Amino acid sequence: MKLRNLTLATTVVLLPSPAYAQYFECETCPAGTWNNGYYESCQKCAAGTFSYIGSSSCTNCPAGKYSSSAGSSSCTNCSAGTYSTGGASSCTKCAAGTYSTGGASSCTKCAAGTYSPGGMGSCYPCSTGYYSNAGASSCSQCPAGKYSSSIGSSSCTNCSAGTYASSAGSSSCYPCSSGYYSNAGASSCTNCPAGKYSSSAGSSSCTNCSAGTYSTGGASSCTNCLTTGVASCSATTGKATSCKAGYGFNSSNGTCTICEAGTYSPGGTVGCYSCSSGYYSNAGASSCTSCSTKNKQESKSCPTCCGSSTTIKLTTHYVSNSTHTGCVVSYMDSCPEVTGCGPCGPTGPTGPTGPTSNGSSSSSGGAPHTVYGGPTHGQTYTTPGGAACGGTGC
Repeated sequence: MKLRNLTLATTVVLLPSPAYAQYFECETCPAGTWNNGYYESCQKCAAGTFSYIGSSSCTNCPAGKYSSSAGSSSCTNCSAGTYSTGGASSCTKCAAGTYSTGGASSCTKCAAGTYSPGGMGSCYPCSTGYYSNAGASSCSQCPAGKYSSSIGSSSCTNCSAGTYASSAGSSSCYPCSSGYYSNAGASSCTNCPAGKYSSSAGSSSCTNCSAGTYSTGGASSCTNCLTTGVASCSATTGKATSCKAGYGFNSSNGTCTICEAGTYSPGGTVGCYSCSSGYYSNAGASSCTSCSTKNKQESKSCPTCCGSSTTIKLTTHYVSNSTHTGCVVSYMDSCPEVTGCGPCGPTGPTGPTGPTSNGSSSSSGGAPHTVYGGPTHGQTYTTPGGAACGGTGC
């Protein structure tokens, strides 16, 4: 039996030769099948394709859709986090660092500051202390010395000078303690070196100790030099590096010692020198003074008879003997006592009795008291003569 083909619109009809036409009946292929006129029955569309009713061929599912089984009359949208190209029998999971919404033909890269582990319908923001570049599958910790204070950060920020972040993943930085400092981006603070200090928290630098003070490492303040008489000291140890005038320098222990009487020092880095013969000095002197230049008049007034007074001249001189070498001093502890004066007349006391010192007659006004020493005692004084207390000099 021979059949001839007849295609009517989208319906495939199989017709026998006229002699057998009464034995055959034509039908329309249902959706999901096809026949192009060469088959006695309708054929199922393959997975990844579909057809409408009465189709002579099947159509590929468009991108973003799929059909997983043969004989599909339609295609299904890919779910969020997956995608497909045309003619797919299944959808493909989005790779890590990308995402998709439903019915996507491709996946989109996650923006910086977000991430996706893969197969996601959206990307998640990074937590504080973390960051990411575009297309990240996970977020990275901010390294030590940096921080991120908000979610979804695409980068980390250096800690500012005077602060630090000691561990990775920090959301903030901490100020350095006093005595410490830091540069920008520091993971720790640094001690102020010896000779410097920082008095407040959050310092970005340290300050030099002022002259006459010092500090060891990590100081929040400077300390005065260790010894007296110091002109300058080491900023790191406090030991003297030079002395004031009148103080001798000891380089072995970095101290200044006051010069004793009879010695002197101009200061600096030298010791105390002895005064030359004929010169003297007090303790702490910067130079010596000649005894001969110490002849000075002092107005030490002592009483005489009838309310008058006399001026005592004070002098200093130099001696050298078996007991003492240097300037000598003779002085009275007090003015001599005036007794035995007669009645006072117009020109002074009358009568035969003259003044006495401590009850005895004297022509010198009392015995001097001699001592040895420096300029405060470097003087000799005697009362003026006067055998009787009746003269105008009494």
